[in-house]
Amino acid sequence: MVIKLKRTSQEVVEPTLTGVGFIVTAHTILKMYKGSKELDEHRLQFLQLSFQREGHINLRSFERVLVGTGVKVEEIQSVPDGYRPELQIRDRDNILLKRGIQVVPDIISDNLQNEIGITLINITPFLVEIHKSECVALVVPNLVPIIKTEI
Repeated sequence: MVIKLKRTSQEVVEPTLTGVGFIVTAHTILKMYKGSKELDEHRLQFLQLSFQREGHINLRSFERVLVGTGVKVEEIQSVPDGYRPELQIRDRDNILLKRGIQVVPDIISDNLQNEIGITLINITPFLVEIHKSECVALVVPNLVPIIKTEI
């Protein structure tokens, strides 16, 4: 399987290839949640602007943020018959242990044409700073067999 990536802007850091996937960085703030409520539009706009201008954001205790990576899948080639591609989102370098930021494991399989987003949660009782262009997650491409069932 061959995956071609496309940056959504020239400011985006090129994904770093590893043996099993590629490392993505924080580029934009897409959505934020506190508890079960989405943050109001004014706070979200303030945080997005702060992230773009100052290059970081302070994530409060138990706040969740959907971080855009500025990278999307342009094309997938050489997918064997009977399989479909998926991207697995995983945490990187023990970011949970080192910083108290949890990367929510995710699987992207249906809509690979959109920008890759990473959900981060601050699970500490303290403010945690997330920097623009900080390496936040590992994206691992995978092939999944298509299973047909009859009932």
